[in-house]
Amino acid sequence: NIVKWPQVADVSGAEYEVEEVEWTLNSWMDESLQNRVTAQFKRTLGTRPLFIRTHNQLFYSLYNESKTYVLVGKDNQLFAYNYFPSFRAFDLKEVEHWEQVAGGLKRLQDTLSTAGIEMLVVIAPNKVRYMPEKLPDHLKHEPGATSNWQRLVKECEKSNVNFLDLNQVFLEMKGRSRVDLFPNTGTHWSAYGATMAMDSIMRRFKHPEYTELHYETGEWTDSIVDGDIELAEHLNVWWPPSMNRQFMFDVEVDTMGRKRPNILFISDSYFWTINSLKLNHRMLSDQHSFWYYNNTNYDTEHGIVPVDSLDRWSELFSRDAVVIMGTESNLKEVPYGIIQDLNLE
Repeated sequence: NIVKWPQVADVSGAEYEVEEVEWTLNSWMDESLQNRVTAQFKRTLGTRPLFIRTHNQLFYSLYNESKTYVLVGKDNQLFAYNYFPSFRAFDLKEVEHWEQVAGGLKRLQDTLSTAGIEMLVVIAPNKVRYMPEKLPDHLKHEPGATSNWQRLVKECEKSNVNFLDLNQVFLEMKGRSRVDLFPNTGTHWSAYGATMAMDSIMRRFKHPEYTELHYETGEWTDSIVDGDIELAEHLNVWWPPSMNRQFMFDVEVDTMGRKRPNILFISDSYFWTINSLKLNHRMLSDQHSFWYYNNTNYDTEHGIVPVDSLDRWSELFSRDAVVIMGTESNLKEVPYGIIQDLNLE
């Protein structure tokens, strides 16, 4: 080529595949063929990232606005918009739904308990609920009158389902913690928040000899874990906001005379920070597993495979404990269909 465009980093975010359309008279007449060709051309255009970043940068610099799902808040805080509807209760499920969910969780908990296996439901925090005052002015800063979070907690209490409400724990820590529980450029908990979360989860189990975390000291650092700058990257601009310095604990795991339990985590993306910090690898047995949304299995035995390819009951009964975790924005999906998969409806 005589002219070579400068290399520009591709844009971030999820994209839908362009559907294939056959060359037929009908596809030509209804313009579906032309639309597919146009979409594919735009997708593969070499200058596309350059134009998108320039377009987005103009809106970000001039109006402090985002052209993606990322919300640009106050004091350099970024938010993922998909966490806002749960805060405002736009995705509210009926009470009957949560009665069914809690009932299914109780049946699973009781079944596992007969084999000496503990089960714990963990509600991960919502950054929007934690700091709504930092939302952009055009969005309401007051929560909805009720929420899926509140209804799930109420029904778990009524059904005696073991749960840990880290959404509430984080809210109670607000104003008392001198360290960021969320990075300003990410939507998941910070290394500091994830470490405290993992410690809280482990302390909720009744087994007195499970491994323990010790993390009294640490340091401020520019280093990051997966997810710390995800929202800054997804702005798709030339000069995204910088991440505030994060506090990283000097973590020690007490394994002396203690058991590294075999725990199955069934969770959304909030587990990834724990994994990035390798807290699970240091505290849990080598046989522990992670089922991402109850769809994809991650472990050393099976590798990365569909959960449907495994015998769910055999996997569950081979554990010391099972943790079902979801952040507030995903509670409407919890427990990710596993009650139906196990025929416990």
